[in-house]
Amino acid sequence: KAKKMGAKGLVWLKVAADGSFESPVAKFLSAAEVAALTERLSAKPGDLLLIVADEWSTACEVLGTLRCDIGRPPVFEGPYRYLWVVDFPMFVGRDDAGNPKPGHHPFTHPHPDDLEILCGGTIAKRFESVGIPNTEENRRAYRELLLTTPKLNEHISGAILFDETIRQSTKDGVPFTKVMMDNGIIPGIKVDKGTHALAGFPGEVVTEGLDGLRDRLKEYAKLGARFAKWRAVITISEDAPSSACIDANAHALARYAALCQECGLVPMVEPEVLMDGDHDIETCYEVTEVTLRALFDALYQFNVMLEGTILKASMVVSGKDCAEQASVDEVAESTVMCLKSAVPAILPGIVFLSGGQNDEDATAHLNAMNQMGPLPWPLSFSYGRAMQSAALKIWSQDLVGNFAKAQDTVYARARDNGMAALGTWEG
Repeated sequence: KAKKMGAKGLVWLKVAADGSFESPVAKFLSAAEVAALTERLSAKPGDLLLIVADEWSTACEVLGTLRCDIGRPPVFEGPYRYLWVVDFPMFVGRDDAGNPKPGHHPFTHPHPDDLEILCGGTIAKRFESVGIPNTEENRRAYRELLLTTPKLNEHISGAILFDETIRQSTKDGVPFTKVMMDNGIIPGIKVDKGTHALAGFPGEVVTEGLDGLRDRLKEYAKLGARFAKWRAVITISEDAPSSACIDANAHALARYAALCQECGLVPMVEPEVLMDGDHDIETCYEVTEVTLRALFDALYQFNVMLEGTILKASMVVSGKDCAEQASVDEVAESTVMCLKSAVPAILPGIVFLSGGQNDEDATAHLNAMNQMGPLPWPLSFSYGRAMQSAALKIWSQDLVGNFAKAQDTVYARARDNGMAALGTWEG
């Protein structure tokens, strides 16, 4: 691999128990050179030294790749003891955007903001809840289970992928995006970088990720994405949401949407009003209406074509801890009324997030809304947990033996929600 990258080769030296080097090249080293290497690298018995002697840039690139490979299990059993190379260039110059350019793979602790992404994000929590180890292979296998479900395209027209997912393939080496397109399912991509505390407004958050978004969107388009998604989060409490929080998130959603359309991707805008809290359905209605009005005002200000935009909305529901939970019909009527008051009719479609609802409630609410038609826009679903939780539980019991059984459950949930999107679900 080192030679393929342009290096003349890779030298290895194992430090024996007596401090000598075991290696095909050891015989060429004098006692003084062995002593110098041992001192310079603080080498101890049992250590493995890997050396590339070449042009500076080539050596940096090869060693950086090697360090990535060492950190990618399985390499060996037992605890990892990483080597920190001193006098190694962390950065070499700057890229076109003025950002420091790594001279090699920076083997350092990741930024705290990226930990959730690196650990698998939402899927990590779902795996933990059913006892599945959160490994890259398990994540890949689970996504293959979902995307290769037989007849899935009868009720699913698109799926939102993560950065890791859009680069993954089936066990046979077929990219997930190709599997989807071959079955008439449009690949989408989540592009925001998650929520962060909004300074000056305790308990409220704003979604970040606009920096470098244009280049990321172009890359995702090349990887096969045809639409993107950005999620904003609005919380309800005694002091929230503030107008500042709503406006900050609407502004970010609008800038994201404009960039998507510039890059040829359809933006899905998701201003989620959380169910968390003890508020009643009337409060949720008021907050949702204000949020949607602010969103579409921002989209208009940033020249976003609404006819090329999809809204991913939260339903108008009672807070999780509210003593009086709204009925299915109340949720349907309040949600449709709120949408009619704030969402332009030119929008081509609205999909709902499940937002913590149980599987049956999410389906029943969607079905009731579609029985109220005709409506200005198609109402459909973009469920995560409400589509997958039952299948995940089944798969977790036997990752190999329950693969097909879990897929049957995925299809059943897709079918039920597909019928609800037509108003024909019978429960």
